Amino acid sequence: MSARTILLYLSGHAGAIHDAAQSRAAFVTGLVLVLLTTIPRNYDQTFIGDDVLRWVFASLLFSLVSGTWLYGVAYGWLARWRMGVEDRTEAEFFAGWRCFMGLFWLTAPIAWLYALPVERFLDSVSATQVNVALLGVVSLWRVLLMGRVLQVLCGAPFYAALMWVLLAAGVEVFVVGIFSPAFSKSIMSAMGGMRNSPEEEILLVALNTAMGAALYGTPLALLAVFLIRPKGVRGLPVQQPARVPVSLLVGLAVAWGAVACGPQMEVARTAKARRLVESGKYREAVDYLAGQQPGDFAPAVPLPPKTFERATFEQLPGVIGVLQPTDPAWVRQVMFKKLDEMVAHSGHKHGAPRDQHDRVKFIEWVEHGSWVYSAKPEGFVTMLDGLVRLPEGQEWLRRNELYLQGLKAAAMAERRAQEPGWKLLAGRVETALGGLPTSPPKP
Repeated sequence: MSARTILLYLSGHAGAIHDAAQSRAAFVTGLVLVLLTTIPRNYDQTFIGDDVLRWVFASLLFSLVSGTWLYGVAYGWLARWRMGVEDRTEAEFFAGWRCFMGLFWLTAPIAWLYALPVERFLDSVSATQVNVALLGVVSLWRVLLMGRVLQVLCGAPFYAALMWVLLAAGVEVFVVGIFSPAFSKSIMSAMGGMRNSPEEEILLVALNTAMGAALYGTPLALLAVFLIRPKGVRGLPVQQPARVPVSLLVGLAVAWGAVACGPQMEVARTAKARRLVESGKYREAVDYLAGQQPGDFAPAVPLPPKTFERATFEQLPGVIGVLQPTDPAWVRQVMFKKLDEMVAHSGHKHGAPRDQHDRVKFIEWVEHGSWVYSAKPEGFVTMLDGLVRLPEGQEWLRRNELYLQGLKAAAMAERRAQEPGWKLLAGRVETALGGLPTSPPKP
């Protein structure tokens, strides 16, 4: 099997499809290509050292389940249903799985489109939109290609083979969508009044669109399967011994390894900062950030603390509380941007207040958020001390008077008013609103 055969196969060339289907090397070649695909999927997003096994094998395990499901439905059930009884043997079914999985895995290079470093050239929202578009291109390409494969090998009309693939894919999309963390988070966000980041909103819209298409499209594909009855459908070909293109695969592995080295170093730095913040070592995290430049970190991975997450309401106040005027301006700028996002998260249902009614609702929603996110008063006390100490902090306090009023309302709520931590926060907010701290800022 050569690089030319693989490229022609990806374009739907009938001769290349036959060559790949008849080659026992397709299974091993495809398996290695799937393993290599984990690099373009993850090289600038996650650090391999955080979870080596998941980083390397997650794509393979998912594709194994996905490919087996597609084989069982599209070929094992629907294609064989239209074959002659004498052709449907148990041996043929299990031999066909190896042939089909090799062909399915050979589509892995399509996913190399994910390697495009769009985050280096676009803002996070635009980059997410492009990545969603790439996901759509990759998914559509694979569906059409597998339909073409079944057409060429089984002798079925393309529209019939495509319906077989769409039926299996539709069920898979719907099931995966229901059990995906993103879908679960969207439900919890709606129930708890939480807000997703703009990037997550784009992903959720894409997921909901895909699930909606699967929900309505799958029954139509099922109906088409029963209405379209192709004749002369044949089984997958018997495979012949062939040599695995070792040189090609080694060359691809070396190339992808070289591509991943630089971005992985950037992701590793971001991961280290994240671990420091998650462990509560806020000053150590700031010192680590201060020792780097903005370009030293992965552009595709937000620096910690990650806003629009529950942990932000504990971690970000802690980070703001340890910031010093001598810390690099870019570090302070990043953290104040995150602070603005946290405020928007707290009062998101009402947006920017336009009148007195909106102001009251905004304050109420900030108070409500303090219960939803299990906010701790000590963190906000530390945050206010830090804001008073920082040159840009005074301006931030003036711009966010309503948020401070919301914190005050939360601190003076009936169930909290007598708790020492909340009483201290109420006093800090009072003096912050007056422009003076209750005590000298921490050095």
